[in-house]
Amino acid sequence: MPDGGSPLQTRFGFVMTTVTTHDPVASVRLPISIDALSPELDRKLRAVGRSRTLLKNETLYLRGTMPDAMYCIESGAVQLSTTSAKGKESVLGVVDRGRWFGEMTLLTKDPRPHDAKALTDTELWVVPAQCLHAIVDHEPAYLLEFLCLVCRRYKWALGAVENQAQRLGGL
Repeated sequence: MPDGGSPLQTRFGFVMTTVTTHDPVASVRLPISIDALSPELDRKLRAVGRSRTLLKNETLYLRGTMPDAMYCIESGAVQLSTTSAKGKESVLGVVDRGRWFGEMTLLTKDPRPHDAKALTDTELWVVPAQCLHAIVDHEPAYLLEFLCLVCRRYKWALGAVENQAQRLGGL
């Protein structure tokens, strides 16, 4: 994948950009068009949420914990990562301003599959699980919107895996 923030068109039509930072973490970020919720759903989620501040390197949640909320970044950034049994951390992604995350495990009622920690001082919007469930229980169209969001992310991830395999000569 190109360095320095240049775009790469995937087979699936999404543009990925490698973000180069002074931090040892270089991440691939989803285009906002893949990650966006409708303005109406965004407003409903914000109406039932509350603000929370994380300090740089503060943990939001750990892999294996049960979900109790979903989040939107107001400012700052949160790193999603996992650590191997040998202690090696793998960065799965970085969530930045305007992005919602954490909804998948609320909907599946599974433990969190990764850790989440603030890369910088970060302002979050927090929507408790019971509030999300109340919204989607009364408005099935919003549940479908979350399903489409997860499918877009999955499709994008497949493209990223394919690009990585091509880079390594596997395809």
